[in-house]
Amino acid sequence: LLNESLFLTGLRCHKALWLKAQSSEIKLNFKTGTEYNTSEEKSISNEIKKSFPGGIPCKIGKSFEINSLGTKELASRESSKILYDACAQFDGVAASCDALIPDPSKKGSWHILKAQAATRPMRRHIHELTMIWHTFQNSGINVNRALIALVNPSYIKNNETESEELFIIHDVTQQASTFINQISEVLNNQQEILNQSTQPQVNIGSHCLIPAPCPFMDHCWGPASSQERANAI
Repeated sequence: LLNESLFLTGLRCHKALWLKAQSSEIKLNFKTGTEYNTSEEKSISNEIKKSFPGGIPCKIGKSFEINSLGTKELASRESSKILYDACAQFDGVAASCDALIPDPSKKGSWHILKAQAATRPMRRHIHELTMIWHTFQNSGINVNRALIALVNPSYIKNNETESEELFIIHDVTQQASTFINQISEVLNNQQEILNQSTQPQVNIGSHCLIPAPCPFMDHCWGPASSQERANAI
């Protein structure tokens, strides 16, 4: 299945997408945590349940397919409840969000909420939410808002003077809408890459270093000097 992590990698580089999917088989040294701090994002995601209490967990089993079916069933049965860790699957694509929030103005419609370990919206956040929106919508869950929960930089935990909320919610529906019409083609292209038997040929360049060094730089660059790497920026 093509998930959010692979999707974001594929937006950056098709070769990195293929390598990441095949890394366990070709025994590459995949340096977890170099690109994005996923453990921090997981911790932030857990805080969502405290900020939006009273919801129902969608994770009822170990497989993504079971949890996707569980999410769809809960969405049809519990249309007034927040659903935590919601999952969806469609046409070989798997997506999840931290919460599905009922639309108070339209029964049976939902807002998708994704928490990010960041203080400002980034382009990759918008792209990820668009992919999630597309997958949920096509799986049969009606979504009409895309929300990002970002860390409030003014928040001070365990401080007596604490008065601000941990999260600031940003409505990025309009930004995500500009990418939604392209998402099917992007996903199809990435799935074609994943089905290839050999790695795609992609030239090295600044995309290997920005926004952070790619975990596959040693594989692609070989013994390139620090100066050669700096010249690529």
